[in-house]
Amino acid sequence: MKKSMSLFLIVSLVSAYSLLFSSCNNGGKRGERTSPLDSIYQEIDNLAEEINAMMLDTTEKFHEGLKSFEIDGKKGFIDTQGNIVIQPQFDCVGCFNEGLVSVTIGANQIRYATHDGDSAIAWQGGKQGFVDRTGKFVIEPIYDYCNYFSQGIAVVAKDGKWGYIDKTGKEVTPLEYDRAESFWDADGFAAVCKDGKWGLINIKGEVVVPLEHKNASSTQNGEAWVFPFDENIICYHIYNDGRVMVESIK
Repeated sequence: MKKSMSLFLIVSLVSAYSLLFSSCNNGGKRGERTSPLDSIYQEIDNLAEEINAMMLDTTEKFHEGLKSFEIDGKKGFIDTQGNIVIQPQFDCVGCFNEGLVSVTIGANQIRYATHDGDSAIAWQGGKQGFVDRTGKFVIEPIYDYCNYFSQGIAVVAKDGKWGYIDKTGKEVTPLEYDRAESFWDADGFAAVCKDGKWGLINIKGEVVVPLEHKNASSTQNGEAWVFPFDENIICYHIYNDGRVMVESIK
């Protein structure tokens, strides 16, 4: 699941900027390109081959031994033997990660027309919280959005503001941002946005890269990306011993 989310983030940023990128390392070529970004094009080529697999990494797959199933419009979870572990009772569910899963209750079911003239059902509204493997709420459904837990912290949003909570539901970073991304790496940074400008924070909630950029991405595999308004790219290499190396790509 983490790999899938990583690919999704990279592809999303590529679309947003019409700029292909991957890592701060040089090497590798695509066609006859000879720019310093050759390795970036090469990895995007590799990512393209994995997009289909990425799209399949959904709640239909097992995560931590459980996957969702649906009966009469309500979702629960079964184990790998097909046994019902959590009775179907939720409108929408995420994927289990670090022992918890986000669920939605109180959503409205709507039917909409698809491009091929058929119809499909979606859910709208409701509140989200987290349940454990017994189906018990450990974090009450008071949020408009919940991502899954990573590094013991989850992104949540309420009333248009985003922040981070721990597994007890305590806010470790106040809900004060307009958008926030997950902490993927244990020693990494997370991308946050306020007033249309992005920066990076550490797991303590401290700003490590000022919120003054066009976009940013959380640390993944030791690298975080920042996109200034001058169209340069800045890569932050974060090492396990706490060292940070900054590299600018023109």
